[in-house]
Amino acid sequence: MSIWKNQQIKELIQIFEQYSHEGYEHNQLLLSYNPLMTIALACEILTQIAKNKKKVSKASNKVKKDLLSLGQMYSSKIEDEDFYEELITDVDFRDRSLLKIITDQEFEPLMDENDPKAENIMMSIYQGKETTRCDGNIKGFSSIYHVITSKPKKLGANDKSYFKFLTNHFEANYDFDYSYQYRYRAHSINFIFMKEFVCALAILIIFQYVSYKYLNLFNIDSMSSLSDTEKKLKITENLETYKNYNLLAFLFSFSLVAQFLMRLLFNSCTKTKKMPVDIWIIIDTITGLLYITSIFVISNLDADTFLDTKKKDYVDYFVLLVLLASWIRFFSFFLIIRDISKLLLTLVAMVTDTLAFIVIIS
Repeated sequence: MSIWKNQQIKELIQIFEQYSHEGYEHNQLLLSYNPLMTIALACEILTQIAKNKKKVSKASNKVKKDLLSLGQMYSSKIEDEDFYEELITDVDFRDRSLLKIITDQEFEPLMDENDPKAENIMMSIYQGKETTRCDGNIKGFSSIYHVITSKPKKLGANDKSYFKFLTNHFEANYDFDYSYQYRYRAHSINFIFMKEFVCALAILIIFQYVSYKYLNLFNIDSMSSLSDTEKKLKITENLETYKNYNLLAFLFSFSLVAQFLMRLLFNSCTKTKKMPVDIWIIIDTITGLLYITSIFVISNLDADTFLDTKKKDYVDYFVLLVLLASWIRFFSFFLIIRDISKLLLTLVAMVTDTLAFIVIIS
């Protein structure tokens, strides 16, 4: 895209612009076999042009916006949900589904959240099409659950089966298809989220407490009445005290790094689909490494470093960075909660827009 000539790019943008300005009823772009795919690929090209050619970025973004509006109008007029699903799951020449293109390129108008068809297909993908065949009753297929929750039964005179005695006469219920247990999957996801949230809160509290102890133990202003020799002795004692507080924090920090190492080990050994290294595990790993680094750095400093004002400031900034990373990791969990994420993203956008004004006023 970057080696294209400007004249060729302008001609291509003009072609897209002609389609975007044509009326809906007579728009030739909608005559393609999959208008949504055609619009998505055209918008993807316009996005690349805007990134690589600053001179035409404004025109590219305007045409892209008009094409997305055209696609939104076309999508809203589709009444057959099966036909809509065929369009969304269709793949391009690079074997990418339209849904993946929309997600990666953030073409939200093509799958508007207010469109019930888009919401239904997303719920169908998440839940699975076979969820209606699952009653969600774990008693039907779990012998352990049956043994734990059921009262013991006596064996009959002619019943000498050890297996029946061991399972308390358990019989599997084959009236339902348990190939996809959506209810338990959703429950498991909720449980994992709550576990991660509680652990993130615990780590934040521990990091905050250790940082607070750091400020108290190495507050040079509070030692102003002492001589230099006494200050060094006091700082040396406080370093030993500070190391004791770091043991629990080190274990939590190492657990964040360990899950990343375990995932790499799993991916190196598995012969099936590998587990992706997503943004969440990257944030966890960075947070863990930052705190482990701060533990070893501060623990190996001498008293002279703390008495040097400039060096002490650098150490304080690093501790502040570690604490900031912990807070960011904790608040990132709220982005998963739909209602809170909208409020949080709106707040971030407002602060970002007013940042220049705040800097000027301050």
